[in-house]
Amino acid sequence: MEWRFGSFRCQCESARQAIARERKNDKMTAAEREQWEGILVEFSKDPCAPNDQ
Repeated sequence: MEWRFGSFRCQCESARQAIARERKNDKMTAAEREQWEGILVEFSKDPCAPNDQ
């Protein structure tokens, strides 16, 4: 699943923080923790940003 956001500072950063909090949950089972290992958070170039050329 891929999520894209219109605002880095508000939407995207809030989602990243929520994911980071969930990863730290010490009440997860080993199976749940293993599933979280497959979650990747990355930032990429905004396709709507002005071209630098």
